[in-house]
Amino acid sequence: MLKTMSSFLSNPLWGFAPLACVLFGTAILIASQIGWLGSRLADFAELHLRYYGDGRPPTEVSQVGIWRWYSLRNSMIVMTPQGTATGSLTNIFISFDKPVRAGTLEVKSVDYIIPKYEVKEFNNRFAIIAIDETPAGILDISVRNR
Repeated sequence: MLKTMSSFLSNPLWGFAPLACVLFGTAILIASQIGWLGSRLADFAELHLRYYGDGRPPTEVSQVGIWRWYSLRNSMIVMTPQGTATGSLTNIFISFDKPVRAGTLEVKSVDYIIPKYEVKEFNNRFAIIAIDETPAGILDISVRNR
């Protein structure tokens, strides 16, 4: 048995087995990253939130392709020589159900003029949006591949 095993391992083709395993594993990794084996990228995702214009948290009106979302309202008091001023900033955190084609992220509303906002981070897995005081109405957030 020992003689048979040593003759098997001395075969020149045995040296290519580790290289073949590495190449096969690399091909599987690349294929899964570009979508050949895993789920494909979603073309769009939408989230519609109803804000109430006061301290209440928003409610979800509808969504497509969203796994989770969270709206964090930060209240501020600014002290100036003229007195104090209050305001709020809302951060919206969105996680997509499956990776989306990170094209265009739109923030709009048919109910009011959108306050100043900034997209802090946006990729195919999540988005973070900072927006000034949100008045009462429905805020529409959509991701499209345009």
